[in-house]
Amino acid sequence: MRIAIASDDGKTVAFHPGRCKGFVVVDIGDGGEDKKQYVENSHAHHHHDPRGGMHHDGGHEHGHGHGRLLEVLSGVSLFVARGMGRKLYDDLLSSSIQPAITKLSDVDTVIKEIKQGTFQPENDGCCIH
Repeated sequence: MRIAIASDDGKTVAFHPGRCKGFVVVDIGDGGEDKKQYVENSHAHHHHDPRGGMHHDGGHEHGHGHGRLLEVLSGVSLFVARGMGRKLYDDLLSSSIQPAITKLSDVDTVIKEIKQGTFQPENDGCCIH
């Protein structure tokens, strides 16, 4: 099973997948060693300006279409973040990727709970914006 977790630092779960710096991608093996890597989000559509603030990258139609992000997540069956927009949520489902919203903030705790079968997504709309 391949999972991806939105993260800015590889340690904490990010709130906004489209703006996060990257994703922790984990191939969970059957009884063997898990393969874990951090993949930069080269498709993020916002960047920080050194003068301060967040600025829009002209290559993205804000709020519409997540094709480039979905390409990065190709092969992933579960995608975890602390929040996400309704459009991304629906686009993930349409791409056979299960979106999972969590209140957990630690990437390793999320991975541990998924492996143990105790991970409980909180897709009740509280964190979908």
